[in-house]
Parts: sequence; C-alpha cells; structure tokens
Amino acid sequence: MRKSDLDFEEGQTTYLYVITMIAAALTIYFSLDEYKKGSMSTRNFKIICVCESVVLLSQLYFLLIVACWPSPESMICTVLTAMLPFLI
Repeated sequence: MRKSDLDFEEGQTTYLYVITMIAAALTIYFSLDEYKKGSMSTRNFKIICVCESVVLLSQLYFLLIVACWPSPESMICTVLTAMLPFLI
C-alpha cells in the first residue's frame, strides 16, 4: 500500500504547531501596530486578539500533548495538560 503524500512523518506536526503559534503571535503584534497608528478600530483589534489568543492557547495545548505523548505518565506533562484548560 502506498503512503499518502498528505501523511505526516513523526515530529512534523510539532513544526506545524510551532509555525501556527508564530503566525498567530505575529498577527497580534502587527495588528497592535495598526491599532496604535489609529488605522484599526478597537472592535476589530479586540476580535483579532481574542481569535488569535484562542489559536495560541489551543496550539500550545496540542504541542504539550504531542511533546508528552512518548511518556504520558511523566508528572509534569500530566499536570500541565490537565491545568491548561483551566488557565484560560
């Protein structure tokens, strides 16, 4: 059976999570600059910040799960993945 071109190798999803987090952080940074210049309304800035913050937190959560997957019984991984939804 031929492996699909869309299948990810082990570890490639980690890079996708990091790239997505960087893109979300840059979006917030650049929209902050536009907001300070006065070319973006407060309403739009708040919407962007809320949406991108959700992306950042969800990607961080999935990154912790992927990073802890080889040894899910480790105490720090269990505590971090269990506490992250409550920190939001």
